[in-house]
Parts: sequence; structure tokens; C-alpha cells
Amino acid sequence: DEHIAGPVSTRPAIVAAPEAEVKTVTLHPESFNVRLRRAKASLPMGMRLEAFQDAQMHVISVSDDVGTVVGRYNLCMAETRRIRPGDYVTAVDGRMELSEMKRFMERSGFELVIRRPHLFSCVVPRKGAALCLGITTPTAAASPS
Repeated sequence: DEHIAGPVSTRPAIVAAPEAEVKTVTLHPESFNVRLRRAKASLPMGMRLEAFQDAQMHVISVSDDVGTVVGRYNLCMAETRRIRPGDYVTAVDGRMELSEMKRFMERSGFELVIRRPHLFSCVVPRKGAALCLGITTPTAAASPS
């Protein structure tokens, strides 16, 4: 058997049980709003983002440097409300189109909608056959520093 782990979208997922029974599960990952403000728009953001599925941005890395807006935000927040690698930015000031989100993040103040990934493990019975899994990775990058 192979073990697979990774983020999931909010669309229903089909899970195959070992008995070949098929179940549909709707996943609802946690989301929360984050208001960020910089003294000047040119100051570093403190996180690296990559475009994901042309509709959101994946948080690749987060700085703990308190000289960055995200570093300061995370220092003041409880662990459950911190921005962390693996999160997704799904909207910026209510904009959900990727080019608009990038444009609004260039301003000195804005509000993000952060969505946690839904991590899961799944056992897929191979029964001696290849799994034939396709893996895709983001291609475009949006990296406010």
C-alpha cells in the first residue's frame, strides 16, 4: 500500500475504501481574516507566495523577522492565528482574481483571507499494479517579499 499526504481543495473528494466501496466527503478547511499594515508599501512583506490554480496564492515561506509585516503580525498572534508555510491566500481586500490580489498586496494596508490546508492521509491498495498518479506543481510565482 502507498501512503499519500497533501492539501485538498474544498471540492468533494472521492475516497476509495479497501472493499472498493466509494464514499464522497466534503472538506471544509479553516479560514480566517488577517489585516496587515506597513508604514510604507515598500517595506518587506515577510512571506513568499506562489500562484496556485490561478485563483489563490500558496504561502511558501514566512519570515520571523519582526522588521517585516508578517513577522510582526505572527509575533503578536496566538499560534492558531499565525500565517504559516502551507497556508493559502484566497482573497485580498475581497478580490479573488489573482492579478487583483497581487495588485492590492502592493498597498501599505490590506486584508487577507487565509485558508489552512486540509492535510490528509490515504491508503490506496495497489494490488500489485502501478498507482498511475499525476502530480502537478505551481508554475507562476508571486513573491511579495
